[in-house]
Amino acid sequence: MCKSESPKIHLNNIHLRRLEMTCRFRCRPFYWCMFRILSTFFSLVGLAVCVFTLSLLQVRELSRLAGQDSRFDLSATPKSLLNRHVCSPCLEKQTNTTRHTRNCGKVLIKPTMRSNKRFEIKCENKKSVSVMGDMPEDTSAFMLTLKDPCLKQYVKQHCYDKKKVPRIVHYVWFTKHTMDVYAFLSVLSAARFLNPCVIMFHADYLPFGPYWKNLMRTVKNILFVRRQAPERIFGKRLGFIQHKSDIARIEALKEYGGIYLDCDQLVLKSFDDLRDYDFVMGHENSKNLGNSIMVSIPNARFLTIWHDSYRTYNPRQWGIHSTFVPFRLAQENPSLIHIENDTLINPDLGRIEDVYSGHFNWTNNYAIHLYTRWVKKSYTLSQFRTMDTAIGQIVRLILYGSPVLCKE
Repeated sequence: MCKSESPKIHLNNIHLRRLEMTCRFRCRPFYWCMFRILSTFFSLVGLAVCVFTLSLLQVRELSRLAGQDSRFDLSATPKSLLNRHVCSPCLEKQTNTTRHTRNCGKVLIKPTMRSNKRFEIKCENKKSVSVMGDMPEDTSAFMLTLKDPCLKQYVKQHCYDKKKVPRIVHYVWFTKHTMDVYAFLSVLSAARFLNPCVIMFHADYLPFGPYWKNLMRTVKNILFVRRQAPERIFGKRLGFIQHKSDIARIEALKEYGGIYLDCDQLVLKSFDDLRDYDFVMGHENSKNLGNSIMVSIPNARFLTIWHDSYRTYNPRQWGIHSTFVPFRLAQENPSLIHIENDTLINPDLGRIEDVYSGHFNWTNNYAIHLYTRWVKKSYTLSQFRTMDTAIGQIVRLILYGSPVLCKE
């Protein structure tokens, strides 16, 4: 009689690991699985509550400082605080915040009857005018396109003085998202110190949220220049949304000239001295030039050369064409550009903590870059009132006309 044999089982290490994982999963008690599911659920709920609470606090804080219904208007600001030049030695005397405080009161911008109006441009019989139309419920800005003939006519007739560069401020805003406190302060600082005839938001979607609503009721020359984000340059697909913004800002300056600002770039004094040059950039570090802030005449020769350099664009490279290429072009074409060494972007990213936590001396700067993409620090307007740091001084200068600490 033959003897039956059990079949041989051959398991390698991979099979053993799979068998072990299967056993672990099947042997878990039911209550353990429920515990994991519930813990994940409550974690997500807690995160949602935290985000909602922070947003609510931000809205309440802004409303409290700005006044009832958050309506305020620049026309109520004393003329002395809207002077084109800010005295640096005078500011240096005021920045010793450890010894002096002042009663800041409310934000210097007060509600007016014009808070429910918005800036609009009209053209007729070869003449252009700005009028105040009714503000829509969504507080959207008056919309035109980049090459609109009426917009070009308005800029030509109203935005030039004795300087080469017109009094225009440009922002680029692609994708739909809320406006934060830093973008709010950036536009407010530009309105205070640059005296622009118009502030153009080049965007596919406008910002939204409480800061945007306050801004539309505060700054009465914001214009929506509607356009889609560029997708290609010389047949090459643009890799990052930041690269799309790089192209859009070059195109805006070529079309109209003016001053381009990133939304985390704060203006500290008038740019009138810089508006005598054809094109201006500032060093971000010793080996590049930052494109977060630029001053340009329309169709500046440097911009044309820079735009043509994108024929060698590589979508996998981060900041080559936006910062390092203009630095090289400036070395090759020094007569086409004026470079500010340390007054537009200083300090750089490596020392930016001196602004948020220290007492960086910003009084010689035309502007300052906050690098909010890399520095994740969120504050309310109320916190800036008593913040004994450089960022506190700067925000108080923008809001109240003085960097001195506010009394509690």
